[in-house]
Amino acid sequence: MPPPHSRFLFPLLACLPPYAYVSNLPLKEKIRCTIFLCLFLGLVLPLPAAWGRAYGVEVNGQIVGYVAHPGVLRQARAVVLNELRARLGQEVRLADAVRLVPARMPGEELLGANALAELLERSCRWEALATGIVVNGRTVALVRDTATAERVLERLKAQYSEDGDATVRFAEDVALVRVAAAPEAIWDEERALEQLRYGGLGPARHVVGPGDTVWDIARAYGVAVDDLLASNAGLDPGRLQVGSTLLIPTGTPLVNVVAFHRETVRERLDFPTEVRQDANLYRGQRRVLREGRPGWEEVTYEVLSYNGREQQRRVVARKLLEPPVGRVVAEGTRSWLVASRGEGGGRLAWPTPGGVSSPFGRRGGRMHTGIDIGGTVGNPVVAAEAGRVIMAGWYAGYGKVVDIAHGGGAVTRYAHLSTILVSEGQYVERGQLIGRLGSTGHTTGPNLHFEVRINGTPVNPLQYLR
Repeated sequence: MPPPHSRFLFPLLACLPPYAYVSNLPLKEKIRCTIFLCLFLGLVLPLPAAWGRAYGVEVNGQIVGYVAHPGVLRQARAVVLNELRARLGQEVRLADAVRLVPARMPGEELLGANALAELLERSCRWEALATGIVVNGRTVALVRDTATAERVLERLKAQYSEDGDATVRFAEDVALVRVAAAPEAIWDEERALEQLRYGGLGPARHVVGPGDTVWDIARAYGVAVDDLLASNAGLDPGRLQVGSTLLIPTGTPLVNVVAFHRETVRERLDFPTEVRQDANLYRGQRRVLREGRPGWEEVTYEVLSYNGREQQRRVVARKLLEPPVGRVVAEGTRSWLVASRGEGGGRLAWPTPGGVSSPFGRRGGRMHTGIDIGGTVGNPVVAAEAGRVIMAGWYAGYGKVVDIAHGGGAVTRYAHLSTILVSEGQYVERGQLIGRLGSTGHTTGPNLHFEVRINGTPVNPLQYLR
């Protein structure tokens, strides 16, 4: 019966070289020589095949170059990482799969560490850990770290705060997240701020020239003056410096800033006017019994602004500093038409120097509705009584005319004037200058055509003139 280890020994003996069978060496020596020979042949025979071998640098399954030994890849990777870290100031990692594969010596030149580093920087994706500014669920800007992102947001708020005394918040939902990103997608602080304020379009820039005003510049670019002022913090519209640069908002903000602040101002209180009826004054006459004086109060507002533009103002407190003093005016109720034609005498003042050149009544087959008072062009014409001017202008054949209502349906008319010195709606006093005598309209010469109308019907003025 063969020994138990014979099942291993016989295959090994079958591999012995021929010399082992003819030699007189013991069996153990024959086996030892065979093992030594196998090891020697396994090391020596592959050497010729290894001559001319290199390593291919494979990026995501594709060979991009060849190196002589694995150390070149390690050095190249270190060069790229150090350069990117120095440029970005933060840790960077390789996002693509890079490995070495054995290859025969290529016909092209083998890459050194620096050449391979340049190739890897161009061919591979490198990632850095960045902070994304997320607005309503969408990442709109990437910066190097959370501290930079927080500075961007605080600077955006500060541009719209009122001397630091405002409660400021964003209208949108703004969040910060840590993400891996390509180095070229990470922005500095200034660019990220510009992105949030102008939607990536950035502001236009205008160099102030001689004669430029804020209003002219805003009109030229088609923007609101308030938006222009909000984009240039501290700008004094009345003191533009020639050669200075203004930012012109041309995009739509990605983040809108809502600010609340309180503002206390001193405001004037208008005085009321009290009108007292006075039977001793004729209708249309007024006399000031007491002059009015405005008051003052301190008002505190809560102001809501949107991107620096005021949207709403609400009163939250008032403090009376000085009460107003009301004006008191006496207004006449007495009718100046107290004398009838039967009583003789009138209550109207003579409107201009001179005598009657044409009386009231029918003249040449037509009704003359007033009297003509002769005079020289430029003579003063005054109100025959106090009242309110209801017409002041050109009126058909009357030429330049002034009508004054005195109350109780009484109106006086002054026609053919050369100059009108009052305006419609104006109150005039008895004897106040209202125009100059002339010859405008249908007239044969310089004169004042003077009428008195009661409820629209012409009456003889001589009944009422003094």
